[in-house]
Amino acid sequence: MKTDRINERIRKVWEKTSGHCHFCGDRVWLHRRGYKDRKVRGSWEIDHVIQKAKGGHVGIENCLPACTKCNRLRWHRKGAQIRRLLTLGLIASEEINKGTDAGRALVRMQDAREMLNRRRRNPNFPKKRRRTDPFILEQKCQEDRKVLEDFLQQNLGRSFTVAELKKRTGILKSRIRPLLELSRRVDIDDSRQPAVYRGRPPKRRARL
Repeated sequence: MKTDRINERIRKVWEKTSGHCHFCGDRVWLHRRGYKDRKVRGSWEIDHVIQKAKGGHVGIENCLPACTKCNRLRWHRKGAQIRRLLTLGLIASEEINKGTDAGRALVRMQDAREMLNRRRRNPNFPKKRRRTDPFILEQKCQEDRKVLEDFLQQNLGRSFTVAELKKRTGILKSRIRPLLELSRRVDIDDSRQPAVYRGRPPKRRARL
């Protein structure tokens, strides 16, 4: 009986955003609640909109679904701290895209941080240094992303699955979604399986 009540509460929280993360808007799956090391995509947690440290309560009214990645990044940070991270993130992205010395350093620091996180969650994770400079790998990602974006822009109005994009562009299936998730020129629709991708038309400037 207690389990039924808990499940009903979880479902109600999940339904408040129609099964989407209230931070990034990505789809989350009801049965993937909690951290999934191998299946992070689609996993989610209950986020307290007003944190307990700020006087928030644990009732459903104060709860929304958040994907695991967003919720872990937000952690217990408050408004001013989140806004600072977003501002610094925009600056960092520009530096990386421009390939400046600061951008190169940031890519290497990000790679080191991700490796540290993996080792912390999995003590058996191999402690190997990358043979290739992380920034060179980032440049390769940017080149592959541009290939995918250009192809989708040339086929506006059409949708493609991962398998179709691999066939048309030659980019590995496992790399396509991670590449396009960072794109501003592509729409990803994963409301059905498998996910489909389409180019996003350029914005039209309003006439005065």
